[in-house]
Amino acid sequence: VPGLRQILPNGNLVFPPFRAEDYRQEVHAQVYACMAKNQFGSVISRDVNVRAVVSQYYEVDVNKEHVILGNSAIFKCLIPSFVADFVDVVSWTSGDEQEETHVYSADSYG
Repeated sequence: VPGLRQILPNGNLVFPPFRAEDYRQEVHAQVYACMAKNQFGSVISRDVNVRAVVSQYYEVDVNKEHVILGNSAIFKCLIPSFVADFVDVVSWTSGDEQEETHVYSADSYG
């Protein structure tokens, strides 16, 4: 596919950077294997799964929850599915910009 993947003279397969509108599933979300051969035969590598990531704007959100006084509440950070595998929630904030409070997971500190 011109411009989306290239084979270099040394045999390496290269996926150069591409614009979001040039994403093609048959190229950027595919299983590849290399084959080498000579006069004695051929050999095929194990499969390599390629999954491209398109850099694009996204927003996270939180649903409003109503809780009865004295009960527990669970808030879920809603991350768009197209980036969910590549994003980690590292903290929550509350308050305004002058008195902002951050809540971190124990996992955030290693």
